[in-house]
Order: sequence, then C-alpha cells, then structure tokens
Amino acid sequence: MKAVADADLDGLDFTGALSDVRDGMVIAPVWRAYIEQSDSLSVPGVPNRDLGIRDADGLFHPSSHPTWSERELYEYLAHPKRLVREQMGYESRMAVTFGTIMGAWMASALVGAGALLPPGPCQFCDPDLLCREASYLDRETGSFGHVDGEVDPALTDGVPTLWESKWTQENTWQGYKRLNEMRDLDNELFAETWPNWAAQGLEYMRISGRRRVIYTVGIAGYPWTVREFHLDYDPAAAERVAARYRRVRQAYADQRPPECLCDRNKAKACVARRLCP
Repeated sequence: MKAVADADLDGLDFTGALSDVRDGMVIAPVWRAYIEQSDSLSVPGVPNRDLGIRDADGLFHPSSHPTWSERELYEYLAHPKRLVREQMGYESRMAVTFGTIMGAWMASALVGAGALLPPGPCQFCDPDLLCREASYLDRETGSFGHVDGEVDPALTDGVPTLWESKWTQENTWQGYKRLNEMRDLDNELFAETWPNWAAQGLEYMRISGRRRVIYTVGIAGYPWTVREFHLDYDPAAAERVAARYRRVRQAYADQRPPECLCDRNKAKACVARRLCP
C-alpha cells in the first residue's frame, strides 16, 4: 500500500476488500478496490491519468474535448461537478493504466534510440509533479495538453511531428477490423476507426504548431501487434474546433448557455444531459 501515493488512497473504502481478506484472500481484493474507486491512477515514474471526466481547470484538453458539443463545453466550464461522469469499470481502468505504463516505457526506449527528442521539464505543471511530457497551451482558445513525444525531425524530412502511443484490447472489434488485421499506414481507416484519437491529434497539432502525428497502436495482449499510422494537419478541421472553443468561452463570459442541439440518440451520451432543459 505504501508504494501508492498517499493522496491516491484518500476517500477510498476498503471495507469490502478487507472482508474478502478475512475470507481467505489477501492481495487481489485490495487491488481491485483501489483500481475501481480511484479518480486517478498513479504509478511511480509514470504520468498520472484521470479516470472519467477530469476536474475542471478552465481549459479544454485535446484528449477529451475536441468532439464535445458547445453545450457540453459550456457546462464543463460553468457546472463541472454536475456533468455525468463516465463510469469506468475495472477492465477500462486497467486498460488506461496499462496503456500509460506502456507509453512511458516506449517513450524511454525511443528517446534512447534517438527516434524521439529528449523531453524537458513541463513548463506548465507544478514542478513537484516532475512532469516531463511535452506540453502546449493556446491561450486564445484555452486549449492545453501533453503529448507522448516529439519525433526527431531528421526522421520525418523536417516535418515537425508528434508521437502518440495508443493501446486497444485484442478481443474488441474497432470499426471494420481488429488491429492485427489492419495494415501499417492505412491512415484513412485509422481515422475512421478511432475518430476521437484522430481529433485529439489534430488539436495537438493546432496548439503546438506541429504538422503531423505518428500513432503507434498496440494490442494489449497476444499477439502484441503494434501498427503505425500517420495523421497530417487539416487546417480547416482544426479551425472548426478552435472556433467552437472561442464561441463557448465567449458564451461563458456572457453567462449565455448555447442551445442544446442533441437528438435523442446523442442525448443518451451527452455529459450535460442533466443540465439541458
């Protein structure tokens, strides 16, 4: 238990886990309780990851917000505690943690091999967090994010390029095919299969000035396939996201909620559905 930061244990209820311990089990119940209840997961030497909707900090984040509607973004700024949090079970939480650990491991190896530029201290995070991920902030639109790495431009013909590590389950169908049936550099199919990842990368490019993202997507299990896909900058699509952020920030300043435009199907997944009239 002491290997986990004390703050990660605040507010967690281990009553059920300790009951299981009395029934003969010792470690597994406590581990499951920790994973299932934590709002964020911390592993020594690995970047922290939020689980579900992040606490509002007045900024939009590429990993969450590029695909949100204007009403959702407004309520995220205005009433973050009243949003419907994503319910992540044990399997999803383990997937996030595994992906974070693997991404940190890959980044270390790729920096050592000369494929990624060595990261410097993050210029935005609290120094006590020892964050060493590349980070970018666009103050005009209030968009901030960390990327997994920056590629050495000598390997990309001088095109300023970012790197993102992604992992998926082997037994989950994504779009048309499982990853081990997809081809490397089938970039169009990648964007169709994982539109949220593509939107995340596009926003990273917009706020960083880089013009390509290289994704490595791996299967979190046998046969441990890793594929590579590239996404180039689309200025028109990037500006649509930026314009949405500007409108929402102005609406928030005016205390004027945007109209809710969700149809019945979208409303079921809308994080602001409790706040819409």
